[in-house]
Amino acid sequence: MGFSVFVLLWQKRLFRVDSKFKMKKTASIFLLFTFYFLLFTFSFSQTLAQPKTQYQVPRTVLLDTCPPPRTIAVPTKPGGSYIKQYKSGPQTIPLLPPKTKTAAAPIANFTNYNTEQGLALSSVACGYMDKSGNLWFGTVGGGVSRY
Repeated sequence: MGFSVFVLLWQKRLFRVDSKFKMKKTASIFLLFTFYFLLFTFSFSQTLAQPKTQYQVPRTVLLDTCPPPRTIAVPTKPGGSYIKQYKSGPQTIPLLPPKTKTAAAPIANFTNYNTEQGLALSSVACGYMDKSGNLWFGTVGGGVSRY
């Protein structure tokens, strides 16, 4: 606050400086802006700084110290089972062969829109469908079209 009063008095020429320290108006304005810039930069540098996150050092796990992975054969006919040990006791899991289903042919209905159907430009950048079912297309430099 004290510096602001000094600047106000300096601008109003109420505060006189000895003739040794007289400066040109442009030099004083430059120094004033430089001071404000440095004051602003260093006053907010600590408040805007993010706290550093402490990360844990990664652990090294050697594969020869780990148990081998469990391998379960996929059955070709029903009747097999697998016993899984839990804290509450063993649980039997029935193993069934995988079921295969044939996929239905995909159905794709496409409608091509261009300038003949009212599109603003043939180059489309984005598209959107709103709650009412209207299709909105944004074109590259041509505007927006609704269908």
